[in-house]
Amino acid sequence: MHLDSHKAPILPDTIIHFKDERFKAYLIQNFDTDQDGEISTEEALMIRVVYCNNMHIKSLRGIEYFTNLKILYCSENHIKSLDLSQNTSLERVYCDSNKLSRLIPGNNPGLQILDCQFNNLRSLDVSKNTGLIYLDCSSNHLSKLDVRNNTALKELNCWVNSLNTLDVSQNTELETLSFFVNNISRIDLSRNKQLKSLDCSQNHFTRLDVRANTKLEALSCTNNLIKKLDLSRNTDLYGLDCYGNDLSSLDLKKNYALVSLNCGANALDFIDLSSNDALEELNVLTNHIDLFDGDFASA
Repeated sequence: MHLDSHKAPILPDTIIHFKDERFKAYLIQNFDTDQDGEISTEEALMIRVVYCNNMHIKSLRGIEYFTNLKILYCSENHIKSLDLSQNTSLERVYCDSNKLSRLIPGNNPGLQILDCQFNNLRSLDVSKNTGLIYLDCSSNHLSKLDVRNNTALKELNCWVNSLNTLDVSQNTELETLSFFVNNISRIDLSRNKQLKSLDCSQNHFTRLDVRANTKLEALSCTNNLIKKLDLSRNTDLYGLDCYGNDLSSLDLKKNYALVSLNCGANALDFIDLSSNDALEELNVLTNHIDLFDGDFASA
């Protein structure tokens, strides 16, 4: 009886076929444990982290077999579509700076970090990703963003989109919120008690209520139409940039921690900074303040 000493071939249905040769080459270099020049379904199950940033990859087709994958780095490629609905073990995804017009995070409550900024997304469904702590979907083409189910969110960045509204009333753990350059005219922040940093610049606000945000440390609301800003309860505030609004008065007597203030290009005719001993940076230009005629009071 003749025995073939060669290794038995892997059955065709256990070999994963990848659309992108560059992606396949990366995988073979790092995860081809039997060195047969292919990635099998068995090998795919062993993969926990994929790091393929900036490799000119156009498709991650085949990644659906990596069902134990926990961390995916695929930033700075040319990927147009990414379906992660089968990767239910994912905890962190960094797919920023691609050409994504389609992203499916899938039914994955364990996903904690999703960075998909600088893409071409017109929609994004994160309603099933209830464990999200960090979401950055900035610089896309989103007209809607529903984060009501993402109650664990601590940081949300969605700047430079086409959002008309943003509901963060359920995101009570939110500490950082940035949505500058959108079309938002009002927002309810009354339940965001943990908020420390807010950037809502270049929107359409005529009023902004941050009285409930007593832990706020940094506020940027430049280039809006805000006429009144009550900061009397924001005693931890150390950075304020309200440049380019319609403020005719600004009371900072309770903001003892203020280090940086930019209130230029408003309608202020007087500002009292006698309580702001910590102030190091100041811009009051392009107002009605005469710095040499008693309109400016400092400590």
